[in-house]
Amino acid sequence: MPPTDLTGTHVLQKTFRESLAATPANAKRAAWLTDWIRRSPTEADRIGLEYVGFGNTAARALGWYKWHKRPFTPLGWQIDNETLLRTRRGLDRSMDEFVSDAAASPEAIMFLNRYPRDPMARYMAIDALFQTVTPRPIRTVLDYGSGIGRAALIWSFEREDVAFVSVDATESLYLLQHELYGRLFGPRFCELLTAKPDSVVPLVPGAVAHVPSWTMDRAIPDASIDLIVCVQVLQELPEPALRFALDQFRRVIRPHGLLYIRDNEFWTPEHRVRVGRVLLTQGWHLAFRYPGNDGTDITGVPRMWTFTGEDYSRYFQLKTRLKRALLPSYAKSYRSWRDIGLPL
Repeated sequence: MPPTDLTGTHVLQKTFRESLAATPANAKRAAWLTDWIRRSPTEADRIGLEYVGFGNTAARALGWYKWHKRPFTPLGWQIDNETLLRTRRGLDRSMDEFVSDAAASPEAIMFLNRYPRDPMARYMAIDALFQTVTPRPIRTVLDYGSGIGRAALIWSFEREDVAFVSVDATESLYLLQHELYGRLFGPRFCELLTAKPDSVVPLVPGAVAHVPSWTMDRAIPDASIDLIVCVQVLQELPEPALRFALDQFRRVIRPHGLLYIRDNEFWTPEHRVRVGRVLLTQGWHLAFRYPGNDGTDITGVPRMWTFTGEDYSRYFQLKTRLKRALLPSYAKSYRSWRDIGLPL
C-alpha cells in the first residue's frame, strides 16, 4: 500500500484554503454546520473540521456514525447481494488503507480495526437500492457532500461504467477523500482543485473527479449529470450554501435526471428552508419517498426526485393541501401532520 504523501497533502491543504478565501462568495458556498458546531458542547464536533492525518481523520469521521443508535429494521425490499458484497469489499479496502497510515495513532488504528463494517456496508447497499429504484440508465453521478466516500464505493469500486464526481467543502473530509480516491482509483482519479482554473470534470466512463463545492458552477458542464446524490448533507447547510447547491443541481442535471436525498428531513439546524418546496418550484417531481417511520428504521428518509422542468409549486397551495388532507385514503397513509400535503 502506498504511504501517505504528506508533502502533497500539505500543498493541497494550502491550495484548498487559498481557493476558499479567494472570494467572499466561496466561503458562503462552502459553509457547513458552522453555527451548530460552534454551539456544540462536544469537542469531537468542534474539532471534526480539522485535518489530522489520513488515518486519524478517517477514525474521527467514522466516529460520527453511531451504529448503536441505528436499529436497521429489515426492509420489505430485497437488497442486491452482489452490490452488498462489492460495497463490503470496497469498505474493507478503504479500512486497510486507513490503517496503513504510519502516522495514525494507536487509538485510531484500534478504533478502525474494531469498527463494525457490516452495518456500514448495508447502509451503502440500501442507498444503492433506492438510487436505482427507477429503470433510468445512469452514466454520470454527482455525489454532493461525499463524507468518507461511500457513494464512490457504490458507483466506482470494481466497476468502470460510470463517470463519478465527488463534491465537498469541508477541509478535513476533502483531504481525506483526495487521499482515499488516489489510493483506490489510481490513474482514474482527477483532482480539479489543483487543475487549471478553466478545467472541467472528465465525464468519461470510469473517471473519478474531485471538485470543491464553490467551483461547481465552473467545473461541471450544464445538463451533464444523470444522478445527484445527497446523503445527510442538505439539512446541515446554511441557507446561502443550500441555495447555491440547489441552483447548481438544476443546472447540471439532464432532462429527467434523478436527485436522491436521504436525511432526517425535518431536522434543519442551519436553515429554515423547506427543501422540497424549493425543488418543486425548480422543476423537480417527487417520484418516490420511503414511507417508513420518518426513516428511523433505516436512518434518514430516502427520496427520489426526477427533473422535468415543470413548476410543481401548485401542490403547496393551501386549498390543494387541505383538499388532499381531507381525503380518507390520503389521511390514513401518513403518520404525521408534518406530511400533510408536504412532499419533501
